[in-house]
Amino acid sequence: MDSQITRARELDAVHGTVCAITRALDSLGDQHACILHCMQPHRSNFYHQLERDFSARVSPCNPRGKFRAAIGKAIFGVPALILMDDHGKLPLLFSKIGEQAMAGLYVVNKTTLALVPAFAQLDASEIVAAVKTDPTHLVYHVDEDAAGGDGKVIELLSTGASCPKVLSAALDLVVTPFST
Repeated sequence: MDSQITRARELDAVHGTVCAITRALDSLGDQHACILHCMQPHRSNFYHQLERDFSARVSPCNPRGKFRAAIGKAIFGVPALILMDDHGKLPLLFSKIGEQAMAGLYVVNKTTLALVPAFAQLDASEIVAAVKTDPTHLVYHVDEDAAGGDGKVIELLSTGASCPKVLSAALDLVVTPFST
């Protein structure tokens, strides 16, 4: 029972973080945008449902020159990058993706957003590296079932040197920095 309570608190904290990011993103106006990264492969019907239910735009990831990826795509589906204009639905969409797979949320400037079709040709670590070339970036990864299914929630956060203050201030409310 205690582990269920702990997990519920961890998931509430993730939701609170995504809500704080959403509010900050809304205050930034058109300067920045959000990319969601569904890191586990899914079949096309999962993504079609997201497009329908959330008015999202899905860019399936298809790493270039990866023969095994082509076979996996046919059998298991593909990871994807997801864009949406209605930030109000972001917490619900992130939750939907997170319950299915490790999920990433990237806040980038509009110039970096234009590179999403190129990002979809990269593998996950290359996508994160490309996002981090934007000095205003925010990267938030969540694995709701980390360490082989033990139920622990793992969160990873990274911000660029020029991350907008409103965004980093929102995160200060929900993220406790590690200290030694």
